[in-house]
Amino acid sequence: MYIIALSLLCASLPELSYNEEIKGISVKTEWFTQKEESSLTLEGKSPKTNFKLVCDPDYIMSHVTYLSSKHDKDEQYECYREGKILKVKRVSGENESLKEYNIGNCNWIQEFNFGLRPFVRSGLGSFRFCIINPSDLSLNRMIAKKQHIELIKTGKETYRAQKVKITLQGPKALFWTAYAWFDTETGHMVKYKGNRGPNTPMSTVTLL
Repeated sequence: MYIIALSLLCASLPELSYNEEIKGISVKTEWFTQKEESSLTLEGKSPKTNFKLVCDPDYIMSHVTYLSSKHDKDEQYECYREGKILKVKRVSGENESLKEYNIGNCNWIQEFNFGLRPFVRSGLGSFRFCIINPSDLSLNRMIAKKQHIELIKTGKETYRAQKVKITLQGPKALFWTAYAWFDTETGHMVKYKGNRGPNTPMSTVTLL
């Protein structure tokens, strides 16, 4: 079982903090960043969940670790890319699952707030990528499309934000849609609104 190192959480103040609200319940996640010459390590911490993302300076993901402690049960999944192969491992209690996907040259994202930054700051109007669903380790192919610029207020701050529509590719787009807004100056995600799939409650995430 892989254990997330908590050195960043202990040694620095968070660079970004988000509040997620689902059915009136709020959860705060703090993100810490360690920059090296050729990589970024991003660590997120909420009361029952830890995340660790390793990517290059342009937020191209290479390794993701997720550890959750909910309902008196620890659950962890890990994704990492080796060339065209995306490997996924999940440990839940005494059960372990392993899967591999040949994703070719497809872009891979696990966290919209970081993974979509290069697209938002580019001149592209749309961006295709794949993502792993943690609940069943399935591979889903997604597309993000830029919409208009909006003024988004979170707390005391108002941001000029690029609105992005995120859907599944092809006919599956009818079954799931989410929206995210990114500050045009910094590239930070300032708001997200979507659910985790059909018949699940709406989640709203805002930058604190």
